[in-house]
Amino acid sequence: MSAELAVLGLLVEQPLHGYAISQLIEERGMRNWTPIGFSSIYQILDQIVANGWARVRIEPAPGRGKERRVHHVTEEGRRHWEAEAMSALADVDAHAGEFLIALSGVPFLEKAAVRGALTDRLGRLESRLTDLEHDLAAVRPVPSHVEAMFGFVASRLSCEHDWAHRYLADLTAGEEPTR
Repeated sequence: MSAELAVLGLLVEQPLHGYAISQLIEERGMRNWTPIGFSSIYQILDQIVANGWARVRIEPAPGRGKERRVHHVTEEGRRHWEAEAMSALADVDAHAGEFLIALSGVPFLEKAAVRGALTDRLGRLESRLTDLEHDLAAVRPVPSHVEAMFGFVASRLSCEHDWAHRYLADLTAGEEPTR
């Protein structure tokens, strides 16, 4: 789903043809967090159109006589993208790539909804940290490598919690999103 969500998110920003999508993916370094190959972009676009999330318009290419298939997101596509993005922002179990793709779309989402989703995420992270502490206390004493495993997971959760807290504070202070 992350590749589809990424392409649909780019179409939410603006109507695009396949090659322009590939260029944006490359320019933004999106392949670092989602597996989108050049050849799969057109398959993803076909699926998005088949789902009714975008429509294709044949438009002339600037400066050439050649035509392009430009994809325009539909209202249904926008609603689907928003729902998936908001879910990925709130869900601590979402794949990291989906979370990052959703985060890249924050300027195109409703401010209050983004704050709500991130507040939910923050609460879930706090709950996970508390549960982890209780789980470790329940199994102690444990060998040092098991203690290290719990510590590793706790460090990751704590780091993400701190990041989410800071970013939510930035959003509340008026920075991003712009919509």
